[in-house]
Amino acid sequence: MTTASVMTYDSLVENIQSYLERSDTATLEKIPLFIMLAEQIIASQIKFLGNLTVNTSTMTATQAIIDKPARWHKTVSMNIVVDGSRQPVLLRKYEYLREYWPDATQTDPPVYYGDYDYTHWLVAPTPDVDYNF
Repeated sequence: MTTASVMTYDSLVENIQSYLERSDTATLEKIPLFIMLAEQIIASQIKFLGNLTVNTSTMTATQAIIDKPARWHKTVSMNIVVDGSRQPVLLRKYEYLREYWPDATQTDPPVYYGDYDYTHWLVAPTPDVDYNF
């Protein structure tokens, strides 16, 4: 029979020290940083119902750059409603979007989105009408 073990922050630090097989001060002083970075990665990748927030908004016609929701962390998916039917908008890199739709004055239903900066997305094509997403 297996018994459960309790891990505390201190025991985690000890386990990391043991695993690294290092005793130099420069490395040991970085262990709290390693733990914090791992926590951030895990938190950004967790997708369970209590941690997922669904947002709805509107893409405005002729506006290729749209605001991300307040306190945004990560996009799981994006959809728009075209003629009453939900259509996926697919994630692509910024460079791909600029290559795919180089003239932002031309409009059509959006097919792709990507990060423009931390608080905005870029969509391509530029929306031809207002779309709920």
